[in-house]
Amino acid sequence: MIINEKADTLNMSLEVHMKHNASKLVDGAREYIAELSCEDLDCSIKLYPETKVFDLKLGSYQLSSPNGLLAEVGFYLYVIEARILTFVPWHE
Repeated sequence: MIINEKADTLNMSLEVHMKHNASKLVDGAREYIAELSCEDLDCSIKLYPETKVFDLKLGSYQLSSPNGLLAEVGFYLYVIEARILTFVPWHE
């Protein structure tokens, strides 16, 4: 709910925390092709009237195939701040 239109007033905040998640990719015959798993996912979104702030933190992830481990990352931090500008047409 928007009560105040000041640029620094928080309109909405959403946080998601996940300890562990894993997904498997299978082919048409249901044969296992790859698996992606991640640990300690934290993400938040804060919406202000003129600014949107996204914060994503991932503790680690692994990508594996039936032949073994393909990729592994120990820590990843990514922060995006995006300012949304409203353009008003200029009339002479």
